[in-house]
Amino acid sequence: MLSLNDIPEIYNRIVFVINIYQAQQRKQHFGMIQNAFIRIVDAKNNTEMYRYNLTDDYTNMTAMIFGEIYRHDGEWKFNAIGQGTNDLGLNELVKRYV
Repeated sequence: MLSLNDIPEIYNRIVFVINIYQAQQRKQHFGMIQNAFIRIVDAKNNTEMYRYNLTDDYTNMTAMIFGEIYRHDGEWKFNAIGQGTNDLGLNELVKRYV
């Protein structure tokens, strides 16, 4: 669980990514996965604030950039991205943002 109020002001964006471990060796990709989604829930009242269903075809994509939470005028906002990539590991995904 992540409490946005506890995140220091110097951080203005959190990106949610995922990759398939050893995707090439295991011959796996996100086109094989069904019913994937990301959601953000307010833990105080268990209310679903955002939900993004991954309905596109992600055949041959080994990593996903689901979305990001970012600060805007002192408030946290959510941006659904849903971008598939061929990045083979988290190091490659992180380099997109560093």
